[in-house]
Amino acid sequence: MYEEAKQEKKVRVKCRECGEEVFFMAPKCPKCGIPKPGLSVSEYPKWVKRQVILYAIIFALIVISFIVFGKFFMGLISLF
Repeated sequence: MYEEAKQEKKVRVKCRECGEEVFFMAPKCPKCGIPKPGLSVSEYPKWVKRQVILYAIIFALIVISFIVFGKFFMGLISLF
């Protein structure tokens, strides 16, 4: 579906459940309410998957750094 929308330069696709025309990245179908009606997860562009993984890694690094630096500044961890 994504490739069809991209090739034809259209932003509306048919809902995979009810057939209603929706925006290809709509959060839910206005007619039947199914979440992500335009795309299945396997049809998302690769850059979206990579972006989600990148954000997850950045978030994990931030959380870990807060934990480590928090313990360091509280005196629970020392450098020497």
